[in-house]
Amino acid sequence: MANYKKYLDEIKKNYNMVVDEENYKEIILKEFEYSKFLQDYFKEYMEKEELDLNWGALMILFIKASKEKNVTLVEKYEKALKKYKNNYYLEYVLGEINLVYYGELFKAKDAFNNALKLRDNDGDCYYNLGFIYYLLGMFKKSFEFYIKAIQYSDYTSNPENLKNKAINSILFHYGLVGKDEEELKKLCNKDYNSMANEEIIKILKGEA
Repeated sequence: MANYKKYLDEIKKNYNMVVDEENYKEIILKEFEYSKFLQDYFKEYMEKEELDLNWGALMILFIKASKEKNVTLVEKYEKALKKYKNNYYLEYVLGEINLVYYGELFKAKDAFNNALKLRDNDGDCYYNLGFIYYLLGMFKKSFEFYIKAIQYSDYTSNPENLKNKAINSILFHYGLVGKDEEELKKLCNKDYNSMANEEIIKILKGEA
């Protein structure tokens, strides 16, 4: 609690925002206006947990730092937030940092798995785990998570982009494992954009 004034001053100086007990929750939700799913998650989280202005200021700074891709500040605010109940967004951002900036595959895997324990329908987490398992040479596991990414793609901020990435990753996987050339060509030429997720999954799993 002793540092919250310092954090409030930091927000005011860097972002020209005045944060107080009355508005910090509203400001956090506004930061996630690009994603209804994140807004819904944080509405429930903030209603359920015992939070305070110190948490609010730290969370705003963490969100801002993650959007700015400032790894040093993200890690600084994450450490300060450890005294509070963990949340999905925190774990997801840590997963991205460990995967993209440090190449720490096992730390990234743990963070994304922790994120899924807190929000189990996040397609982006499943996709990232699929990519990590691919890098680890665990192709069957990778395939399973890419399928889950398609299954839960509608619960992300850019469903079509995620779905296309997952489909392309699965087709690439089939090329690696020596799938029949004609069958692979058919799979590559299908119009997946016109299909429901369930239909795509059945086709890619060879069940249709």
